[in-house]
Amino acid sequence: MTARPRSGSRVAAVLVAAVVLVAGGCSTEKGAERDESGAIVAAGDESVFELAAGDCVVPPDELDTADVEQLTAVPCTEAHTHEVYATATYTAGDVYPGESELQAFADGACLDGFEDYVGIAYEESTLRFSYLFPSFPSWTDGEDRDVVCFIVSTDAPMTTSARGLAR
Repeated sequence: MTARPRSGSRVAAVLVAAVVLVAGGCSTEKGAERDESGAIVAAGDESVFELAAGDCVVPPDELDTADVEQLTAVPCTEAHTHEVYATATYTAGDVYPGESELQAFADGACLDGFEDYVGIAYEESTLRFSYLFPSFPSWTDGEDRDVVCFIVSTDAPMTTSARGLAR
């Protein structure tokens, strides 16, 4: 994945990190450990293609410029800055629509799911969102159409889930 900060669009003056997925959702030998319900109980690296709502992650420091295929997933009781809260599938066509169109789609889809997950309107929250969206190679090679939405704590790491936090 390559991350590029974005501002503006429908969420003015808010930093929205647009992260581009790369092809090859690879698994890792040291993946996060999950319990029977799917909750992460031991930290480990997870493919960006395996992340699910409720997964808390610690992105790499160089997320703004690095190519990333996996993120460190941690139990939500451990310090983290990002939590997956929604996924959305782009269904408006089979031809790669370009980054601008995918970013606009992700802005809308992630904003739409924010209040239901956090329990407070985005405009009233101290939390923000960012997302991952398909790159051209992952779109064409892996038939990737999914956007992954993250709740982001910009002031300090969290040690709880953002679900229902109303903050």
